[in-house]
Amino acid sequence: MRAIGFYSYILYNISYFLHLSARISVLGQIRFDLLLVLLIFFCLPFSLKNNCKPPQIEIIKSFKILCFYIIFSLPLVKWPGSVIRFGFETYLKAIIFFIFTISFITSTRKLNIFLHVFLGCQLFRILEPFYLHLTEGYWGSAAYSMTGGSLSHLNRLSSAPYDVLNPTQFAGLIVTIFPYLYFLIWEDANRIYKLFFILLCPIILYVLLLTGARSGVICLFVVLLTIFLSKNDWKVNKKGIIFFTISTIVIFAIISSLLSPDFKERYLSIIDSSAKGHDTATGRLNGLKNGIKDLIHVRAVLGYGLGTSEEANYHTTGDTGRDHSLYLEAIQEIGIVGLILFFKLIQSIFKSLAKARKKLQEEFFECKWILNLAKAIQAWATMFLVYSIICFGLSSWEWYFFASLSALCQIYSEKKLC
Repeated sequence: MRAIGFYSYILYNISYFLHLSARISVLGQIRFDLLLVLLIFFCLPFSLKNNCKPPQIEIIKSFKILCFYIIFSLPLVKWPGSVIRFGFETYLKAIIFFIFTISFITSTRKLNIFLHVFLGCQLFRILEPFYLHLTEGYWGSAAYSMTGGSLSHLNRLSSAPYDVLNPTQFAGLIVTIFPYLYFLIWEDANRIYKLFFILLCPIILYVLLLTGARSGVICLFVVLLTIFLSKNDWKVNKKGIIFFTISTIVIFAIISSLLSPDFKERYLSIIDSSAKGHDTATGRLNGLKNGIKDLIHVRAVLGYGLGTSEEANYHTTGDTGRDHSLYLEAIQEIGIVGLILFFKLIQSIFKSLAKARKKLQEEFFECKWILNLAKAIQAWATMFLVYSIICFGLSSWEWYFFASLSALCQIYSEKKLC
């Protein structure tokens, strides 16, 4: 049953990330993803029963506390009915990545298979819209800006038609995957894989620039800087910083030479108030400021309830949609107490990774790629702290998925995996 659970989870990842139920109509009709989740839950007790007892990992403890808080605070939130009807289902889709990863990834072999499948799915999601763009002129989205009294239009690349990501979210996915490609392919692979990375990297960066997501470019710089610092054990070297800066500028200069003037001006609008698109960048910043001001209307201690951000905005300020910040969204939905517990989960990720890296660097270890995995997660988590300022995602899969991988890094560094 453990093997069935593991391979069903692998299949669920493929179906979830590639949206097989949308691509293949019969899978959608039979609710394929739901059937897989039910099968995996059925296998869960058998996996827990035969599993080696993991050491006391702070991430697991922090995750349980956050989940218990959300459940037991339900009668005290503003709209418990909305939480039951909408919030729990969406949140469950996110946290099952944590539960299933911890439960079924019980060896380095399984972890290796799992990572290959995960990275393969994300690369497919990145390259598919690029292929459609080249062959069919696909864009998927557009941005509008009012500059100098005239309305300007810019086509932006989003995820493929069967996917669900707007350009900003698509850029977030691209930046998310970059540290894993670097540490797991470039740093820990043979020459063929290194050649693959060299050929793939310019394409991925070009796709990122086609999204027109300024936040994505900013976060990419954060990732590159974090990778540099991580390689030097977080020690700052002036010559290295200069080399890093020059290299980054050269890379972007080469790639941006392929972009149209409109795209160049959009990225220039980050710092140039007269450039097209600066009004939307200013609007995003003003939205964050207004979101912070609007917190006075929020039931800040316990929140309105999980998944009620849009409802809360409509009733308090008349706005529709969610706040474009995970942190504001968290205060709205689970309150300050919940935000503190969420930050505790994030803190535990960094602490677990630091412990794993220290152990793996001090002791001889047969699976050195686990150390590179820990470095990749560390770079991603640093970047995602910044990305979460400008994008919502309390009930999104990323933090919970990589929290589970961080826990596995620590477990394996302590030689507790079966």
